[in-house]
Amino acid sequence: MLLASLLDPAGIPPALFTTDPVLTHLATTAGRPVTPDDARDALHLAHRLSLLTVDQQEEVMPVVRVHALVQRATRDNTSMTDPDLVTHTAHAAADALLTLWPDIERNTALTQALRGNTDALRSTTGPALWQPDSLHEVLFRAGRSLGEAGLVTSARDYFHHLHTTTHTLLGPDHPESLTARHDLAYWRGAAGDPAGAAQETEQLLTNRLRVLGPDHPHTLTTRSNLARWRGAAGNPAGAAQETEQLLTDHLRVLGPTTPTPSPPATTSPAGASERRTSRQTPDHEFSESHWSQNGPRRQPHRLCPGR
Repeated sequence: MLLASLLDPAGIPPALFTTDPVLTHLATTAGRPVTPDDARDALHLAHRLSLLTVDQQEEVMPVVRVHALVQRATRDNTSMTDPDLVTHTAHAAADALLTLWPDIERNTALTQALRGNTDALRSTTGPALWQPDSLHEVLFRAGRSLGEAGLVTSARDYFHHLHTTTHTLLGPDHPESLTARHDLAYWRGAAGDPAGAAQETEQLLTNRLRVLGPDHPHTLTTRSNLARWRGAAGNPAGAAQETEQLLTDHLRVLGPTTPTPSPPATTSPAGASERRTSRQTPDHEFSESHWSQNGPRRQPHRLCPGR
């Protein structure tokens, strides 16, 4: 019940309860192996006890629903008796959401449920997803999902809030703060503000030059994005000059056989050319993690030519 109490009362995908992260968490808590059938049996038992509802007849997709009062009582009781269990359960839930999140979001109902459950998890667990000294990846995935669904203004606002939070709690030079600012810049541009995206990317570049130095692949990636946004903002000459300088540095640092960043191009306001996930890099895109195994776990958005 604790797991269900941390998620969206309006609808939790039943498959979440049989993912590997949840089964591992349940096995650790129970002190014995837990199978998918065990998890399903527990759900149906809770359904018979009226603690939750397993709705297999839902028109769009099956869901598990829990009354908000039941959720609150479960959270409050466990928080007082075993706060560490709440933190561990929150991380298991976040891992499970990432496991269910498809690389290509074709199922609108599932995607909306994943975003809704991520929002609920963030709301109910607070700092649990910020430990230790980092954000859970699902927080980034939820924001990018908004933009990939065409909700670019919502994605921009989401990453503005996320960057403000990381900046305050982790500091401006923390890798998570830099990643959040990278995404904020991208979605500002996708929402129709290329000048704002260029300004945000300039600030990001300043941080990366200070933290990583001028020759780090992440810094080179940021310079490529800055050239693109400058071009989109009406400064093609500046974009061309920056790209020429970038190519020189790219060849010097990475050599002629390493893939070169593509030339500046304008991305549609809705971000139609950008279909990214936190776990996959398209073949036309060379993200920061392509160059380095020691950078942030996520691969921040790169602008890329429309297809």
